Amino acid sequence: MPNFKQTITERLIEVLQENLGSYGFKQFYNGDPEEIPQSYLPCLCVVKRRTEWLPSPTGTDKRQHLIFIRAVYNKKDEFGKSAKEAVLQKTLENLMEGIDDTTGEYAQTSVIGVLRKNFTLGNFVVNNQISVDYSNNPDRPGLFTFEAQAEALFDDFLTVHPKA
Repeated sequence: MPNFKQTITERLIEVLQENLGSYGFKQFYNGDPEEIPQSYLPCLCVVKRRTEWLPSPTGTDKRQHLIFIRAVYNKKDEFGKSAKEAVLQKTLENLMEGIDDTTGEYAQTSVIGVLRKNFTLGNFVVNNQISVDYSNNPDRPGLFTFEAQAEALFDDFLTVHPKA
């Protein structure tokens, strides 16, 4: 039974921490902080961008939540490396959408793998759709970062009580 006091971003962070917490992320943020200390990189930011309510004919409202999951890495870690050693793009691709070399399935250490394995986030949502963008690199004060962003659309339903 889902914890309805928990927001979808809180539940998503919990699932990501349980599954990716031991893979070197130093911080998991609820939202996109103005400043991230360099010592907290790499980190994941879970950002709720929008909720849309869609009437449903069965006495429920369908809600669609657009959530961004941003992986933020320190690009300075690549400075001075040869082209063969500079693998940040590949690191981000593996983190976001990696495929297990042995099984050919989603890597359990990838954001997509975690979301597909936990499709309903423990009966919290009924559907999710995901795309990944590697071109979103905002200007962060004092940092030189490389970021990837999974844009996930999560659906859930709420009962609508009739008017008295």
